[in-house]
Amino acid sequence: MQSSSAEAHGVLTPPPSPNKRRHMIRESEETDEEMTLDAFLYRSDDFRKSTFENPWPLPLQLDEPKPAFRLFGPLFKGLVPKIRQVLAEHSIKQNQSWADIYLASKPGFPGGDIPVLTLVVLVDQGVNNSRTWGDAKDEVHQLFAEDNFPNVEVELYDPKRSFVPTMFPLQPHTEAIIKYQSKRDQLIKCLQENLPGMWSAMSVFGFGPTAAEAEPALVVFIRPFSVQNWNQLGKKLSGIFANQEWKTEFVPGGVSINPGISFARHSGFGAPDMGSSIGEKGQPGGGTLGGVVSLKRKEQTMIGLITNHHVVRPSSPKSKATIDLVDEFGYGSNQTASVKTIMQYPAKLDFEATSKDLNDQVIPEIKQSIKNMKDKINRFNMKGQDVPDTLSHLLEVQEDELDMYKKQLDKLKRLPTVLGDVVTSSGNALSPSMALLDWAIVQVPSSKVPQPPPNKLPSTDEVARSGKSARDYGVNDQPYRRLPSREYVGGFSKIEKGSWYFKIGRTTGITTGICHGIEVDVGRQGEVRYDHSGKKVILGKYSTRELVIMSSTGTFSEPGDSGSFVFNNLGNVAGLLYGELTGNITSGEVSADTPSELMEESHFTDNTVMQGCRVHIGSGLVSSMDEVLGSIKKTTGAEISFNLKP
Repeated sequence: MQSSSAEAHGVLTPPPSPNKRRHMIRESEETDEEMTLDAFLYRSDDFRKSTFENPWPLPLQLDEPKPAFRLFGPLFKGLVPKIRQVLAEHSIKQNQSWADIYLASKPGFPGGDIPVLTLVVLVDQGVNNSRTWGDAKDEVHQLFAEDNFPNVEVELYDPKRSFVPTMFPLQPHTEAIIKYQSKRDQLIKCLQENLPGMWSAMSVFGFGPTAAEAEPALVVFIRPFSVQNWNQLGKKLSGIFANQEWKTEFVPGGVSINPGISFARHSGFGAPDMGSSIGEKGQPGGGTLGGVVSLKRKEQTMIGLITNHHVVRPSSPKSKATIDLVDEFGYGSNQTASVKTIMQYPAKLDFEATSKDLNDQVIPEIKQSIKNMKDKINRFNMKGQDVPDTLSHLLEVQEDELDMYKKQLDKLKRLPTVLGDVVTSSGNALSPSMALLDWAIVQVPSSKVPQPPPNKLPSTDEVARSGKSARDYGVNDQPYRRLPSREYVGGFSKIEKGSWYFKIGRTTGITTGICHGIEVDVGRQGEVRYDHSGKKVILGKYSTRELVIMSSTGTFSEPGDSGSFVFNNLGNVAGLLYGELTGNITSGEVSADTPSELMEESHFTDNTVMQGCRVHIGSGLVSSMDEVLGSIKKTTGAEISFNLKP
């Protein structure tokens, strides 16, 4: 074989970049067979080796082991010299690695909620030295087994170069979005033919470790454990773009459960307002109160709360026929006039979670802490010594906290409270543009309008403390107004692609993000929806096109945030959040600020570890408020406004 001119002159060809090497493996015979997506991602990652039988996709949730596991610390430390020797034999030097014992898990991923005791070894050796890592992790795993720790798994990877998918929104009118738009029908057809029922969503995104390094890529969200020849499918999808250098990225994506959350450590429950927890009276489930509005039709005026249809949707105790009618016609129609759903504040699951947290954890922990401090003070007194001022001050602080939490518990005795009846909703509607419409209105008797009056905005400074500003995202041409503290919402607007927004939700509070430059194609296989003329549409052949807001600092929304108002830079309501596009993506790396306890003498070159990373990011699916208001007017004939100022 003839050598290249570079080799002929003694110049070594540099190794391919980690990203190029990964794609070379993905397109090689090594991955040219049917397998789960998880196996495909692991096999094509040259910078990760794991002893898990079916390794979860990175990033993993890494938590400190519970105290019970820490009892084994001395035994683990006894293995450190042997572990170091094994790593050294495979050219993994002490000054190029970092390791510790963690509880590894993958929340939101099937089977990933149960933590597993895992030795995590992070390595930074450049791109050349990963070939013997597989033998190294097997030998370290064997050391644990020989020392009677057979259930300890080993994860060895390079956090800089292993595959940790990170996505960024693109601005509208960019070349990548224009080209995607011209090919989207062909792409959807390819997915429907090759992945029926297995794909969740698709779009073109910026894809890379940082926003500066991100390049356009076709990203397809796949339901976990889907089986396909991903090698060949990736080539088919990329081939639709002909001469484009775009790569296709498959990312595990799914739907998270909707657990109850405790509000004990926040501020408890005040008067219901934007972002408050609401749910059907006495039933599981819940969502967010968007805001309180006035609906005026002719000479009649009604005060109502806005949220989502799926938040107020009848619960399972009602018959399926009743639920189907409400989904088809919405509340308030002739067909559903007899259906009555009462909403409460807070949602039952949140009320119960807060009560349990206060009674079982928060208050007992503070009482025990107060007892311990009083015992210390008594010992000082018995010895005739002065009690340190810091200890006395801390005792006062803890007693004040205990009093505050007892008041919260007393307030809970007067909750939950009834908000009102659901009077109208969208049902499972589709807009003419194939976007979802998901809204509902709960009538509030004038005597029960929350006091003080609701709909007060957080200040610009409060929003900035919760997420990046528009300027932080590089959006400098969007109209801007500095919001003072506790100003009332003034009016409505609409979602503009590429613009910055914030929302106030029941689960995640205030978050910020950018609306992606094109609607995401969502594969809601088998779902039943109804178009603007009332015609039944079974989704499958067609995908929906949905606006998505993405955060670069974490998650924009999580289950329970549904129903949140989405605000623009002027403080106007621009959208209504109804769902989450969740995926195995991360918001970036988190610095480790404490040294390893297991390997005290080891260090990682820039002390970076994926401990604490969000491992399942939720981007917000939203309806533009102009479409929501148009649908409400078409359904009820009413105009909506904010006229609740005192």
